[in-house]
Amino acid sequence: MALTTRMWSAGKLLLLVGSLLATYALFAGASMRLALKAREVQVPDLINRTANEATFLTADSVLTLKVDEVRRPDP
Repeated sequence: MALTTRMWSAGKLLLLVGSLLATYALFAGASMRLALKAREVQVPDLINRTANEATFLTADSVLTLKVDEVRRPDP
């Protein structure tokens, strides 16, 4: 096989591998962006609220409120 033929085949192979990697990167980035965007929710401000107030504020959203009864010291 002549050197030019082998170089032409190597060039085709590199072009194919480069195209496949570019396609993978494009679709991986697009799917990651879509997955992260779909999980975004607005979280209401629950600081200094009672459990009843916080439950009322989260009732309209897709969030569920779970009150942990265990007291922990604030660092």
